Amino acid sequence: MKVSVWLMTPITSRDLNRFLVFLNRKRSQFMSARLAGSGLTGPMYSFLLCLEKNPGIRQDFLCTHFSIDKGTVARLCKRMEHLALIHRSVCSDDRRAYQLSLTETGRAMLKVIHDHLNDWSDRLFVGFSEQDRRTVFEMLSHMAENVKDDKTS
Repeated sequence: MKVSVWLMTPITSRDLNRFLVFLNRKRSQFMSARLAGSGLTGPMYSFLLCLEKNPGIRQDFLCTHFSIDKGTVARLCKRMEHLALIHRSVCSDDRRAYQLSLTETGRAMLKVIHDHLNDWSDRLFVGFSEQDRRTVFEMLSHMAENVKDDKTS
């Protein structure tokens, strides 16, 4: 069995970051190619996934959750509303805020998104056992928990 040189040296946060950034970029490219022609760009499919798990959230939740400025989120939400993927309604307790909900078209698009993300996972984990997949997930989850409440990020 061939062992990569980088496995024989101490792994730094820079090494980990390089792989995470690479994988994130490749996922973005994969999803952009798969969703080409749908009208979805950038983080819009992630917004739909977030809305699926958090029905009725306010638009500003997306700003906080994805660390994206309000203007960008507003523009993308307007575009998703124009594509009939979401419905935006003015919040009753704050006329400046919008509450978001999925439309039937949005729910149908989520099925497509899930299919593409499953394809991505299948590509990513070629050669991994189910136990390996679980271990990777547990380790990344543990790392996320370690910094979840870190206010410096």
